Amino acid sequence: MLLITRRHALFGIAAALFGAKHAHAVILGKPTTSKEYPWHVKLNIVEGDGYIPLCGGSVIGERWILTAAHCVADLTVDQVKAVVVDSVSLDVKELIVHPRYNKDDDTFEHDVALVRVHSTRPAAVISLPSPRTHLRSGEPLIVIGTGKTEDGEESDQLREGKVPYVSNKMCSGKYDGISPGMMCAGTESGGTDACQGDSGGPLIKYDSEGSAILVGIVSNGEECGKTCGVYTRVSYYREWIMETMSRYGD
Repeated sequence: MLLITRRHALFGIAAALFGAKHAHAVILGKPTTSKEYPWHVKLNIVEGDGYIPLCGGSVIGERWILTAAHCVADLTVDQVKAVVVDSVSLDVKELIVHPRYNKDDDTFEHDVALVRVHSTRPAAVISLPSPRTHLRSGEPLIVIGTGKTEDGEESDQLREGKVPYVSNKMCSGKYDGISPGMMCAGTESGGTDACQGDSGGPLIKYDSEGSAILVGIVSNGEECGKTCGVYTRVSYYREWIMETMSRYGD
């Protein structure tokens, strides 16, 4: 089975590489705003005086954005801009890809990266899952992005979609190589899903007090909207995330 990232097509050549299937906007989702999700980030590639949409991300600290490794593994800091709430553009200081991520490995294992900026203000910060954060099969989660929609067009507006959590045991019946650092959400028969342009963006749950928790990162899957999608499981990488940020005094 060919798995495709949900990253935007880049530099005019990636349509052949990424465009056929997952790279991600939210299929069958509904419009929303950055005011509703003030920790959502758009990552763009700088090109001349403009930019090309690349991926999504989530603000997890005063100077930190969490995204997918496949979004930034082959880029440099001067090629990437981060855009947060109120269209504030942030200069990227460092791109830190998980050391075990292999961009030539089509399993997308360890698909997680950190983006360091001078400050993420005025964006809000979303909480990471704690060891006590539990997901139950069928639990509704929310995926957010600005990638392709069901009509195949890119979405200029942020969109949200509700997708049920799928256990790794169930997901392994659909995809080979589902590891503990991965998770799935959606339905086997298809429907609401992430798509090209949504990679790196957030998959969230709400706790009993209504606070958002970042449980997943949009990663890869089959053709958009045809079955459940594959995400990076944030709780699995919490220790690496915290240790990496602490090296910079955060």
